[in-house]
Amino acid sequence: MKSPSMVALLFVSTLSGCYSWVPIRTTETPLLNNMHVTQVGSAVGTHGESISINEVSVRSLHRPDGRTVRIAGEPGLRVNTTAGAIDFDDPVISSLQPGQSLTVAGSNRSAVTIPLDQIELVEAHVYSPGKTTGLWLAILLSASVATTVAAFAAIN
Repeated sequence: MKSPSMVALLFVSTLSGCYSWVPIRTTETPLLNNMHVTQVGSAVGTHGESISINEVSVRSLHRPDGRTVRIAGEPGLRVNTTAGAIDFDDPVISSLQPGQSLTVAGSNRSAVTIPLDQIELVEAHVYSPGKTTGLWLAILLSASVATTVAAFAAIN
């Protein structure tokens, strides 16, 4: 039987999502419009499980320092301003009025227009496979250590 602490660890790890905030250029924010994850089919796995087949949007954008970053799925957006951060849940729709303002709307809020001189940083909320792998390796290592300790305690 699993210990309550192990069940809690698995529950928290599932809810904590393996996502990161990735800085992007303010001028490229409208490239996130119309991104989607759409189920286009399904299949049956080798063990009888149902498998979804999805079409996923992918865009290449630039970070403020010029490096390229690939954004997939339906990212949320955070606009850090001189007055604080504003989060927009996916799907996000935005438009840029060059030299003037950025207008952004998300599923959690209606359109907000922000003057460009008040924007400090724009970040996309993206899935992080590295964080996911690290999290699950930590969970598995913790579970194996706990099992080993319990086995030694039972022997002694």
